[in-house]
Amino acid sequence: MVTQKCTHAAAAFAAVFLWQLSASADPVGETTGEATAEKKEAAAEEKTEKPAPKSEVIPSIHHTPLTSAKASEPLRIDVTIEFPHLVKNAHVVYRTGDKWQSVRLLRTESGYSAVIPAEHVQPPRLGYTIEVERIDGSREAIFATRELLQPVIVHDDDTDAREAWLLDRLAGRRSVVSATGELVRFGKTVGKSALPCAPNQEDCPLGQSRVPEVDDQYWRVEASYTYRPLRTVSEFGFKAGVVRGRSVVDVNQYDDDKFDVGLNYAGANVRFRLADIFHTEFELMGSVTEVGFSTGAGAAVILGDPYAFRLTFGWQTIGFTEGTYFGTRFYTRMDLPVNSRITLAPSVEVTDMPHADRFGVRLLADGGFVLGKGFTLWVRGGYQARVSQSGGPAVGGTLQFGF
Repeated sequence: MVTQKCTHAAAAFAAVFLWQLSASADPVGETTGEATAEKKEAAAEEKTEKPAPKSEVIPSIHHTPLTSAKASEPLRIDVTIEFPHLVKNAHVVYRTGDKWQSVRLLRTESGYSAVIPAEHVQPPRLGYTIEVERIDGSREAIFATRELLQPVIVHDDDTDAREAWLLDRLAGRRSVVSATGELVRFGKTVGKSALPCAPNQEDCPLGQSRVPEVDDQYWRVEASYTYRPLRTVSEFGFKAGVVRGRSVVDVNQYDDDKFDVGLNYAGANVRFRLADIFHTEFELMGSVTEVGFSTGAGAAVILGDPYAFRLTFGWQTIGFTEGTYFGTRFYTRMDLPVNSRITLAPSVEVTDMPHADRFGVRLLADGGFVLGKGFTLWVRGGYQARVSQSGGPAVGGTLQFGF
């Protein structure tokens, strides 16, 4: 009896325990199932909204960067474009000075090419980038950028570099105007032989003869303009001047008026550069003398620096016929810079100007002084004579203005 009751109590306890356990386990199982379902649904949605990334094909180029170019020559840029079917247009965008320019890349047999015009290839440098416009309209740089351009150094050719160097030495002053004045005295010159007197001579009666004796001298004023291209043609210029004086003219009669000589002249000259230390200069002149119209010419060879230490050998003749001859001179001059502001220039000249019957020798010294603001003053002093018994001084000056 007792045993039967214990058996029923144990069965009842086990039933209650199992019921409580199932009741408490149901909510947990329900929550876990719902969470698992939500995660699966979210994962499915994520897969639907964010598919796995695929590899994107983008255009690219193969290009050897340019680092230097020659001034005033076209600059060609060659590239190869990968996946050109994705590119609508391609351009080389470049900057020269403060200006932006663009040239289109065009198809060639081996790829694509663009040419920067020669007038845009100027010292000291330019920079470029390569940009493409895709078929969707977007534009991007695929070589360098506008903020970080590929630099290209532009080199002058030798002539341009020399011109720039010389112009810098001359402080940018290509043009020079100058005014010159000079007084030259050869002393008293006596003729070689007695001449029969011409009519109406106060100190030489008609029918008699007399040896000419005059104060051999002249004065000269001249204005000139010079322009300096500083290239193969180094300089060219124009000048005009007046000469008046007295000289023992080679005539057949003693006539005091014949000893008055004069010249009104104009001319042009050009200097050529054959090498850095070798220049030649040529001159043509037209003039009106006391005997009529005449022509003249001259030439010079300049050895050394044309604007510093140099040695010049020159020649000039006015009048090539007996009736128009005014004179010839041969000269040599050496320019010796003392410093940046002072130049000394001794010279020797042999001349029969103006219209004399013999040659004389002139020993001269010029001094050039840079005054500033483009002004330079040259002063001249010297001595000359046609005969050993007599001679005289030479004084003169030239004022130059460069601009």
